[in-house]
Amino acid sequence: MLYKISASSFGGHTPDGELKDFYAYGFVETNEYGEITRWETHVSPEYNNFLDLTIGVHGPFKDGPEAYMKAVMAKLTTAGIDVRQYL
Repeated sequence: MLYKISASSFGGHTPDGELKDFYAYGFVETNEYGEITRWETHVSPEYNNFLDLTIGVHGPFKDGPEAYMKAVMAKLTTAGIDVRQYL
């Protein structure tokens, strides 16, 4: 098995100057043929603050990605971005 581990830090400031940041780490496990057998990503608790600010809701999204994607689509639509042209 081969493991690929990554760690990233993300951050930015709100219009009023408040720092919003979080970190993420993850790994991918593959078999001897290079096929992915396991993939996990984890984020710090501050990720909730980021999601609340950017899309208006945070997880956990235990019932699948639909609630997350619905919030993203609503935010993009409100901003005048038609994502259907990219699908």
